[in-house]
Amino acid sequence: MTSFRHVLFVLFFMLLGFTHCLPVLSNSPTMFARAAGPSGSCVSPSGGSSILNLGGTGSIHVEYQGVQGTTPDGTPYHTMGIDVILHDPTSAMADVTLAQGLKPNPPSGTSISGYFTPPLGASGSFNLIIIEHQFIYNEVLSFQAAAPQITIQAGPIQ
Repeated sequence: MTSFRHVLFVLFFMLLGFTHCLPVLSNSPTMFARAAGPSGSCVSPSGGSSILNLGGTGSIHVEYQGVQGTTPDGTPYHTMGIDVILHDPTSAMADVTLAQGLKPNPPSGTSISGYFTPPLGASGSFNLIIIEHQFIYNEVLSFQAAAPQITIQAGPIQ
């Protein structure tokens, strides 16, 4: 009889452990889905901007307005920083990371700004991908917030 009770006891805790650990073991993204807060916006460059890069002297001015606030359920969120990536949609050129972890100045602010030189030889249409890193729900979520199309015109200095 003791053996039967022992088996029931073990089965009960195995079932309890299985049902409580199932969400951890599941690959279903809907079980853990959390919405990010509102994303910031790319102020500059605007889509359709043209950058003149003569002899590597061109400059891409990136200005990003991050966010800071509270969700309807009372959870605070804020933009921690951004990554800036130059992407060639034709795949003729590999993606070039222009900035990684660019932060607001001052750190408590939301405005992020920087100037970047396009890589030598870059010419044509590109997407300037902005990845926002946002602190919300006690974790950092990263997502693509913008990808304005820009045109880089390259050539020698005359």
